[in-house]
Amino acid sequence: MAVSEEMDEAAKEAFRQQFCKDLIGQECWSIVAGEGTGTMVSIDFGRKFPLKRPVNNRHLSYEQQHHSGEYSIFIQFAAWWVFENDEEIGGWEDHNSNDGVMVASLKRLVGKKVLEIDFYGKEYGFVITFEEHLKIRVQGVDYDDGEEYTDFTFFQDFLDDSETFLDDKKTIWD
Repeated sequence: MAVSEEMDEAAKEAFRQQFCKDLIGQECWSIVAGEGTGTMVSIDFGRKFPLKRPVNNRHLSYEQQHHSGEYSIFIQFAAWWVFENDEEIGGWEDHNSNDGVMVASLKRLVGKKVLEIDFYGKEYGFVITFEEHLKIRVQGVDYDDGEEYTDFTFFQDFLDDSETFLDDKKTIWD
């Protein structure tokens, strides 16, 4: 089942709420970010489902090449920051070299369980709180054209190859 733009806002909101509820207690096992991805980030949680076709990318671990997460969040065209003890340790404006601050801050989330997720609406983004006082905050970006954009997608995979997703791509607001 896909949650799409054709569905009413109530159905989208119901999916968002259920996704956020289900994400609590899930462990982050994969972060894909760094050189070649700009500020885009892919985060996987929960069970690892085998891919039909492995991804041939030497920069990914074996698990990342051969599995997708039960729950995934894909972030692009959005500002994001990682915090430890409420102090920023990295974010979207840092250099994206594989050994740089951006990637190092994101990798701190791997192996940590989600304690809380606060969704503030597609215009304002969300905050995920992890174990060990770690958080990632995502919010829209105001570009030079005067418009604000955010692009993040919540995915949920099932073993029967169906996929439920919420796509907030290219959300624009005044």
